[in-house]
This record gives sequence, structure tokens and C-alpha cells, in this order.
Amino acid sequence: MKILTSILGSSRAQALVELTLFFPMLLMLSLGAVEIGNLIYTYQVIHHLTAQGANIAARLSPPTTVDDVMNKVIDAACPVVSQGTSSLPGCETSNISKWRVIYTEIGSDTSAPTPQPYVIKEQRVVGTGGVDNGKRVCPSCDLAPTFSCDPKTASCPVPNVPNIASIGSGQSLYAFEVFYDYKPITFLGNFVGNTFAGKLYERSIF
Repeated sequence: MKILTSILGSSRAQALVELTLFFPMLLMLSLGAVEIGNLIYTYQVIHHLTAQGANIAARLSPPTTVDDVMNKVIDAACPVVSQGTSSLPGCETSNISKWRVIYTEIGSDTSAPTPQPYVIKEQRVVGTGGVDNGKRVCPSCDLAPTFSCDPKTASCPVPNVPNIASIGSGQSLYAFEVFYDYKPITFLGNFVGNTFAGKLYERSIF
């Protein structure tokens, strides 16, 4: 009987030691899965915001305005992106300092000879988050809420879009960009430094 009790006691102690050793690893794996899942979800929301915004802007017709489109796609992306105006649950609090949504209209420079190059004609900006000028469609444009340029009366900025010169002139292109400052939602993100933190960027052009 004493031998059996000794064996049982030893097994329990061994299990406790194994649990003590493996629990931190299991906790890290669980938190890592939560963090990566939230990161993927956030990126998907941003991707759909840009795709739907550019798609709707390309088919825009009066009386709907660009401002209407921007407000609607931003409200649809809450609570990841929120300006505190959506009536959806969880969207009452604004996080406008974490993101910036930029709409840009690109058109042909009608004052130039054929083939007419593409230039920036209009830009709208919502949000106050940081941006990376190297990725922006219009790196030389300021971040004022509105910007417009008439190529007939001014030298308009050239868009930062690869291979745009290969697109036939005479078309209008509409771009939506989103910059988002992602911060971790678990202590694991803070524990490992900047592995899970960073600036997300996505854009769509129609």
C-alpha cells in the first residue's frame, strides 16, 4: 500500500512539474494565435474599406458626393476604423488618431500633348494617423482635408502608381488608401517588442 501511494504521489508531482514547464509555452501560443488573428482581421477590414471605397467612387453619380462615400465606408469599417459617428454597436468611440483614409482622383493632364500624362486632380483626407509618404499615391500632396488641382491652370502632382504610363490616356482613376497604426491587444505584443506593432497600409485603385 505504501509503495502504491508513493507511485501515485510521484506521478502527481511529475505532472505538476510538466504543467509548470509547458504552461508558459501554451499561454504564449494561445496569445500569439489571438494576436495574429486580430492582426489578420484588422487587415481584412482595411482591405475591404479601400476596395469598396474605390469601387463606389468610380461609379459615383450625383447627388452622392465623395464625402458621403468616405463617411459611409469608414462607418462600415468600425470599430476597427471609427470616427464616432456610426450608429452600429461599439462604434461610439472615435479612434481617429490611429488611422488616415485618403481618396485621390487621378486624371489626364489635358493641357499636355498626346499621350497626356496622368496627374492628381483631387484629394480628400479623413483621420489624423501617421502616414508613409513613400507609399502614398500623392507623396507631394499635403494632408489638408481637401486638395484640388486643375492642370489647365497649374502644374499638378504626378501620381506614385507603378506602370500608370501604360494605361491609355483619357481615363479617370479613383484611389482609396488607408494607413492604420496597429497596436497589440495582448501583453504578448508588448512583451516581444514591435513584432506585432506597426503601420498597416492598403490601397485600391479603380
